[in-house]
Amino acid sequence: PQPPASALTSPPPQEGPSSLTRPRRLAPRLRVNRKLKQPAVDSAAAFLAQQHSQAEERTGLLQSFLAAQEERGRAEEEWRRREEERERRRELRERRALGTLGRLVTTLELLSSKQDTAIALLQRLADQH
Repeated sequence: PQPPASALTSPPPQEGPSSLTRPRRLAPRLRVNRKLKQPAVDSAAAFLAQQHSQAEERTGLLQSFLAAQEERGRAEEEWRRREEERERRRELRERRALGTLGRLVTTLELLSSKQDTAIALLQRLADQH
């Protein structure tokens, strides 16, 4: 007679306390390790993706900051250029005004001299009569 199929696959029962207290391993631990490695790879990939995303965001912010700085620099340069143009126009106005005042002074001196001459002639006339 043949033993039953279950007897062929399972070891014969042992007598004693050790068979009652120690459970039998059903599967090797390698499977558990394989399951742990995959999430570690996934988490590393997720971490790298997050770092890449953050790096792109920081790069975008930096580019935006630099573009704003360049725009500010151009605006300040334009403001300086306009300020210098205003200063040149002001100096030109002042030179023109100074030239006009100089001609006015010359005209007034000439007029004063002519008035003095006219007064002197009138006094002579008055002295003769």
